[in-house]
Amino acid sequence: MSRKKIQQDYEDLYVGPEFLLDSRLAQVVAIIQCTFIYSPALPLLFPLAVCNLTMIYWIDKTFVLRFNRTPRNYDETIIYQMIYFLKLTFPCHLVGGLFLLSNNAILQSNSFENENTTIVAINEWSKNAFGFNLLSD
Repeated sequence: MSRKKIQQDYEDLYVGPEFLLDSRLAQVVAIIQCTFIYSPALPLLFPLAVCNLTMIYWIDKTFVLRFNRTPRNYDETIIYQMIYFLKLTFPCHLVGGLFLLSNNAILQSNSFENENTTIVAINEWSKNAFGFNLLSD
């Protein structure tokens, strides 16, 4: 039993906070864009993003149905803005991938330095096994 004198105070006591759809959609877009931009260098981001988005879905579903008050009526403009920003994800993925995979400080390749020793090792093995060189020197 509460000792509230005004109906509004009584309702505020038992009504949860408002669910902010716009901020949640911004978080989802940020997770997806960061995942796609950095995924060429960190492929582990895809399963982490799936786990994160799954947790967000179930937590939001639980909170909207059990604790939060009914969300405001949004029109379709917020969804169209989200789709617009998600369309920008793929060019950003391309640019981020080109930057991450072409930068020698991030992804070093010693294949040119080790190519000659690899050819020599394959030729020695093939000379012993088959009697001729598989690769030319």
